[in-house]
Amino acid sequence: MVPDWQTNRVYFSRLLPKRFPNLWTELEKTLKGHRVPVKLLDHTRDIWARDYCPVQVAPGRWVKFRFEPDYLGDNKHLITTEEILEQLEHLGQIRMSPIVLEAVPEFRF
Repeated sequence: MVPDWQTNRVYFSRLLPKRFPNLWTELEKTLKGHRVPVKLLDHTRDIWARDYCPVQVAPGRWVKFRFEPDYLGDNKHLITTEEILEQLEHLGQIRMSPIVLEAVPEFRF
């Protein structure tokens, strides 16, 4: 894994500034104040980029986990698809993983 202090850009969904403009203004100001470049991703269906973006595992190497959360039920149209990767091709090698990171276990009481 690449530690946070070695990263050089932060990606956000373009939906974030639209849905939460006050938060976005402060967040962008803080990041730019620390000289952290920010990029907005188009064609996302969720503001939480961590759910559908790949994770850096080494310089120029990324892993994209499956995002198929159980809690969305019949609302699969809310899942950002793999086409998001087209905007990230410049990062380097992106490998697809069959692992689903967002599965919510079923609780029974």
